[in-house]
Amino acid sequence: MKHSLLGLVLLACGTASDTSLSVRVDFEPGVEPQQLRFTGESGGEQLFGPALRPELSSGAALHSGGSLLVLLPPGMASKQVSCRVEGLVDGKVMATGTGSAQVELGREVECVTVLQPMRMMPPDTRDGGPMPMPMPDAGEDDDGGRPPCQGCFDKMGKCRSGDDDKACGWPGYACMECMHGAKCHSGVCK
Repeated sequence: MKHSLLGLVLLACGTASDTSLSVRVDFEPGVEPQQLRFTGESGGEQLFGPALRPELSSGAALHSGGSLLVLLPPGMASKQVSCRVEGLVDGKVMATGTGSAQVELGREVECVTVLQPMRMMPPDTRDGGPMPMPMPDAGEDDDGGRPPCQGCFDKMGKCRSGDDDKACGWPGYACMECMHGAKCHSGVCK
């Protein structure tokens, strides 16, 4: 039995007609998360999250197309917001999606994300166990002579070195931000 996703994160007092962001989550075929973890940032600063919905998993898969409403302060008007959603199964990230939107004063704007499945790294790569990683463009040399990416890809698809705490990752994979005091070592947050 699949459940709908409905949640609310309050960051300012007001009603849904105030300045707000609706983070819509669609799933690619085969993606069936039990929970979703939402985060948002603007100008490199965390704006909301992480917010987990539902807060406690029933173990049932969620439906594609749900959304989370985030009320924003009026000062966010005209600013660009990046939304990230992670799909979890049994507490483990198995899919990710990102989107962006420009905030409008007194209006609800939609930030659409599409959850894409993740693949497993070889078992000997990440502290002895497999780790799910997004499947971005492998960064292969194209006919224009552009060299392949030797680092990870940020949310905008830009190649980064992969050894920065805010953009940590392996060549050809999506960058991750090291959280909770972790530092990037050889493409791994520890």
